[in-house]
Order: sequence, then structure tokens, then C-alpha cells
Amino acid sequence: MSHSTFEKRTRPLIGRLEVTERITSIEKLYELVKGLEAVIVGSDWVWSPEYPMYYQEYGYLLPFKLKKTLKIAYSASFGWDDLSKLSAHVLNTYRKYVQDFDFISLREKSHVPFLLALLDHKKLYTIRLILRY
Repeated sequence: MSHSTFEKRTRPLIGRLEVTERITSIEKLYELVKGLEAVIVGSDWVWSPEYPMYYQEYGYLLPFKLKKTLKIAYSASFGWDDLSKLSAHVLNTYRKYVQDFDFISLREKSHVPFLLALLDHKKLYTIRLILRY
């Protein structure tokens, strides 16, 4: 999708969404979300191992404890078909941080067994998100 097409499609949302300042560190992200009812991460490739792990801080894995805020992954995607080739470091990182999510849905049904193997608990749903306007 071109930048101009994206702008045309999102223009109706401008003014209806509250947009934060740019978040540049895990500390800023934590300060922003710690008092919220819930924080949602998700969409295509959000947990992709090809990204430089969110500038080495694992931002989309919300790598911090939240006492009163729900952590929700909605239609999250790893962006890879073959997750068996992930390094031990990346696997351990996923294992450590996905445990803290209260609810997880995945975009690709094929990733369900992979994520279930990482979770100590079974709270996983598969939802295909399609928005049209």
C-alpha cells in the first residue's frame, strides 16, 4: 500500500484517536501503560524474529510486569512460516515474555502449536482480523 493510499484510508480516524508522543524506550512505554486498564499489541509481524528485537528491548513483548493492566496480544504474528529455526536466545526471550500476557490471539493458525509449547498455561485463541471501511 502506498503512503498516499494509507493516508486516505486513515484520514477519517484522525481526531478520533488519542495518539501519544513517540515512545523511544521501554521505560517510557512502561510509564505510559502502567495505569491503563489494558494494553494491546498485535497485527502482522508484530513478534517477527527478523526485526532487531525492537531495538534490543523487546517492546512488542511488553517486557515488564503490570499489576493492574491487562496485557493482550490481538491477532499477533511472527511473520515466519518455519519457527523451528529460531535461535535459542530468541526462543528463550519469547518464552520469558509471552507468559505475562493475559490473553493471546494469533493471526496464523499454524503458529498455535509453537506458542502453546512456550506457554505454561493454555490461553490462546486464533482470530483472523479483517477490517474494511
